[in-house]
Amino acid sequence: MNRAEERLRKQVKKIGQQIEEKQQKLRVAQQKLKKQERKQRTRELIQLGGLADIAGFRGIDTGAVLGAFLQAMELLKDEATYKNLKHLGDSTLASRAGRRRDRSKQSDTVKEG
Repeated sequence: MNRAEERLRKQVKKIGQQIEEKQQKLRVAQQKLKKQERKQRTRELIQLGGLADIAGFRGIDTGAVLGAFLQAMELLKDEATYKNLKHLGDSTLASRAGRRRDRSKQSDTVKEG
């Protein structure tokens, strides 16, 4: 085997190793992305459950809750209804947040006194 062939074989081997390293990095990145997507989905589902609890769905038959969600999705297709329901929901969340802040301030005042 001459020097040129040997040099080419080394280059091919080195490039093969680089490809394997890049593929491993790609697999790791894909796994991280999937994990982040799962965490985001879990967070969204927890938030949705919290909203269902705020709306008073806890203890209601799951079939009825699903039916209500399905009907709500139909209602949300209408832009005016969507805006009205969003306003109602945003107002409710803001009101709850305000009450939480007030309670927090009261407990801080009690702790200071």
